[in-house]
Amino acid sequence: MKNYIILFCLALFFGCDKIPSGVSDVHESSYEVTGMDAPADFVFDNADSSFTVTLKLNSSSDIEQVWIDVYSPDGTKMNERPFQLADNGNKALGDTAKGDNVFSNRYPFSQSYVNGIYKIEYFVQSTDGLTNKVAEHTFKYDNKQTDYPPVLSDLVMPDTVNAGVPFNFSVRVTDKNGLTDVKKVYFKFIRLEDGSASPNVDMWNDGELLHGDEVKGDDIYSFSNYFTLETKGKTRQFVFQAVDRSDSLSNIITHNIYVK
Repeated sequence: MKNYIILFCLALFFGCDKIPSGVSDVHESSYEVTGMDAPADFVFDNADSSFTVTLKLNSSSDIEQVWIDVYSPDGTKMNERPFQLADNGNKALGDTAKGDNVFSNRYPFSQSYVNGIYKIEYFVQSTDGLTNKVAEHTFKYDNKQTDYPPVLSDLVMPDTVNAGVPFNFSVRVTDKNGLTDVKKVYFKFIRLEDGSASPNVDMWNDGELLHGDEVKGDDIYSFSNYFTLETKGKTRQFVFQAVDRSDSLSNIITHNIYVK
């Protein structure tokens, strides 16, 4: 089943999440979206590294332009400017017939792009200047590269801390597929007195000192924490692990902290 959402009901467009600034999400128009096409799965091929994206309308008499934005698995917009779809009959760009109200183009992909789920957002601007986000589509990308799991190393963490006093800790992550392939680095702690464990907690790589992190987007993931006074005299075992965008797991690092 194709993974897409067409955001319309007859000619009335309803609101949707994450609509860019200046885009009207509720707008009556003379056109209707009648269909769309994009791959559910895309596998990189050196012979042809692009795929066709189409949006079908029932009328294009008041259409100024149609475009898409493409988002990577981490939510980053990949195209610097709107990627235009056209109804010009240019078969090289995926449009089979001019003037049939089907807007198309071929979007290029690189083998350096990480594996994972990508999102396409479709936009239509009418001649009155109003813009609607009319559809979304997600697809799974396989770059055909060997997937290597991430590796954790160089944990920096105290052995003993004072109850009620904040402390920072960090761990380094590497990945042969690139740091963009790292989905997240996380930890949990185990209460050694009874064996119970916390949920997994994501670590930060945002450069925010409040989170204990110094440099955004590097290979060091950090966290700032403190233990309550009730934890005094107890030991907590921290368990660290990372996962990449193919869901491959890293090695595990464990470290015990005594709370005094």
